[in-house]
Amino acid sequence: MEYLWTMLIPILAAFILSVCFMLHRRRLVQELIWAQLNGKSTATFFVHFQDSSPEQLLFPLTGAQLACIRGCRQFDSTVAEVKGIRFLEGLMNDLHFTVHYDIRGTSPSGTSFAIREDAYLRVCFKRRGQVIMWIVGSREPI
Repeated sequence: MEYLWTMLIPILAAFILSVCFMLHRRRLVQELIWAQLNGKSTATFFVHFQDSSPEQLLFPLTGAQLACIRGCRQFDSTVAEVKGIRFLEGLMNDLHFTVHYDIRGTSPSGTSFAIREDAYLRVCFKRRGQVIMWIVGSREPI
């Protein structure tokens, strides 16, 4: 019986550690999206992008939409949230997210604007460290 526990404890510890990494990376992607929306650098997050760029996290927003958001004088609503995660893929460092944007405000010229977008992101992290290997965005579930 003691032998079973000595084998089970490291497996359980590795599982708990993997879940913690997955949750940390989910929060990290959310914070990276907010930083990119506000035009801030991602260097403060100590994340390296291997075959991708931070701008890919903002899929499906266009350059014109980003310029409108970044130049906005006043926001009525700013929702940019990362929802959902597939548990088993997440444990393997392949995170699937649903991204929802609902941003309303007043542009520098004084006109009101509303941006409502939903998309799916697939972000693959390197097994160790804060390295994002690649990012895929889609309008359809991946």
